[in-house]
Amino acid sequence: MKPFIPKTRLAALWVVLVLLSCSGGGGHRLIAGGGIDGTGIISQGPISSYGSIVVNGTEFDTSGAEIIVDEQSKGVGDQVVRSNLKIGMVVTVEGISYDDQKIARAARVIYHENLQGPVESVESIDPSTKKLTVLGQIVLMNALTRFEATDLNTLAPGDVISVSGFFNDQGDIWATFLQRRDHLAAGPVYKVTGYVVDLNTNLEFFAINGLRVVFSRAIVNGLPDSRLVQGLFVEVEGTLDADSGILHATRIVPGDVLEAEDVDTIEVIGFVTQRDSSFQFRLGNQRVRVNPKAQFVDGTAADVVLGTKLEAEGTLEGGILMADEIEFWRPDQVEVEGFVTDVASAMEFSIGSQVVQIDDHTVFENGTATDIGQGILVEVKGVPVDGKRNILLADKVSFEEE
Repeated sequence: MKPFIPKTRLAALWVVLVLLSCSGGGGHRLIAGGGIDGTGIISQGPISSYGSIVVNGTEFDTSGAEIIVDEQSKGVGDQVVRSNLKIGMVVTVEGISYDDQKIARAARVIYHENLQGPVESVESIDPSTKKLTVLGQIVLMNALTRFEATDLNTLAPGDVISVSGFFNDQGDIWATFLQRRDHLAAGPVYKVTGYVVDLNTNLEFFAINGLRVVFSRAIVNGLPDSRLVQGLFVEVEGTLDADSGILHATRIVPGDVLEAEDVDTIEVIGFVTQRDSSFQFRLGNQRVRVNPKAQFVDGTAADVVLGTKLEAEGTLEGGILMADEIEFWRPDQVEVEGFVTDVASAMEFSIGSQVVQIDDHTVFENGTATDIGQGILVEVKGVPVDGKRNILLADKVSFEEE
């Protein structure tokens, strides 16, 4: 991660950020080339920590960033971040990064929840994974899911929840953040995001996965040509008819998609939802083309298949992510980076409060297990052994330079 930007440069830098964030597209576009030796950056993924926020391993200073939640501006700065954004929420950060610095500077942080509605059913898949049905949508929870006002074991049918996460190729949502919102139970407006299927313009209804949506009275804003078409990615708000299970839409807008066309650096994490080849596919709703000389981390080009979780990093050109690096992730993998603070045994050590265990399957990069010692900087990629993340079983330990 990159050193803080000197305060003497902040005033000039903020002018550039404002110009970047306001150029075209109703104020949502960035342009390539950040100015003042900086470059435009977009990072889309879950918030992994505060300080100001960290997304996809990049730390962003949010002291001057505008925070937008469900298309509503909430204000500017770190306190607004803490009041409106939680660890685990999937956000889009727009800003400027510097090659010689550890912290990028955010101009805008945008958040859209995927789903809000009542839990219809709860099913255990294994001890650490559960499946919910909410408004006909499948929500998967595991050790990566961050909870508020509930947890993996206490959710029950009838609970009203809001969800943030990633769509897979089946339209299921792998939740990275889930909040119980029972105060919405009296006359709520619910929300669902997904692709329009089974569109009938005469009878004015369509479906999103298992949910039928009637749109005869909906306000439609910002759609291409101001109309619904089959396969369009949309966000729908409406009221639920409990007897029929039909959502009567009150508002339909485009789903959470990037409006930028060209950016120097972009990093996106998600599931492969459409695949033309190993070098051309969609990651969530983002089109990706992989450069022939791209680096593949923890996998190969042959591993790019539908439903695979990937992180793609490169440039944005004409709205397409031109990837220079593809990193593979399991749905339940997390990454922790820091200095070793304690070594309990040859098979266990700690990074701060996070306990890490290794086994015969752990892969070591730039060192071996015998190199683990107090004060050594490491990056660990692994799987929590339970929903509380008390212990991380390491798939890979990489020794880093300070």
